Amino acid sequence: MTLEDFLLIQTAVGHLKHLVNIRLSIDSNDVDTTSSVDINNNLLSGQKLKRVKMDMCARTTFTCITNSLNIEQLSIVWCQMQELTHLLQHAPSLSTLKATICGLNDG
Repeated sequence: MTLEDFLLIQTAVGHLKHLVNIRLSIDSNDVDTTSSVDINNNLLSGQKLKRVKMDMCARTTFTCITNSLNIEQLSIVWCQMQELTHLLQHAPSLSTLKATICGLNDG
């Protein structure tokens, strides 16, 4: 999947009411050090969504997450600590977390 594909998929996933697991990866050939993926409510707010694994090979942001999430297991590669902290504030059911924090700073 490419960065452009991700935007289409994120919108479509919001309509999958019975989705329980999702695993997303972006090809590392499609990204550079300035690439980012903005995750919004459409992707993670499914009522039955419990397990999420994301290997985006690009900086992953969650600032657009405003809804409470039902996810219980999250595995994510390449996010900043403040963005992960923002996500965790909206994931009260989370019981398993595996995260790789990147060292990039805003600005």
